[in-house]
Amino acid sequence: MTQAEIQKPPQAPAGPLTPLMEQPKGEKPPATGGKPRILVIDDSEVIRNLFRDFLTDKGYEVTLASNGREGLSAFNQAPKGHFSVVICDMEMPQMSGKEVILAIKQADPTQKVILCCSGATLNYSLGPEKVPADAYLDKPVDLDNLLHAVQDLERQTI
Repeated sequence: MTQAEIQKPPQAPAGPLTPLMEQPKGEKPPATGGKPRILVIDDSEVIRNLFRDFLTDKGYEVTLASNGREGLSAFNQAPKGHFSVVICDMEMPQMSGKEVILAIKQADPTQKVILCCSGATLNYSLGPEKVPADAYLDKPVDLDNLLHAVQDLERQTI
């Protein structure tokens, strides 16, 4: 073989071409490298980084958002089903966790969401003004409880 033959691009098959990234509407795209994707929305950089490091070590691909608006933007820009779970803080500037979760659930009622909040806020979140999260974690969040909540919600989507 000559050098020109080795570098020659392969012939494309005859017939119509379908873009590789095209997905039927409502289908979950495959996770990068087979890793489930998590969106963490929290105004505390320490918490965001802690959750990212812990979940990454457990095999997840993690996207971080520093406030509710940024988190909602990341969620809305991703294809439906992109994130297996969204983890959201309740008390944040600009947009509360309740507002974020309501917007996420309106966009995709099947999206699994974990709400993290302090004890007093947790009681409020479960009361008459219930936040429509799928799981609730009391702060400070125990990382093992976080992992169990994520895994439980993932099992519910299978």
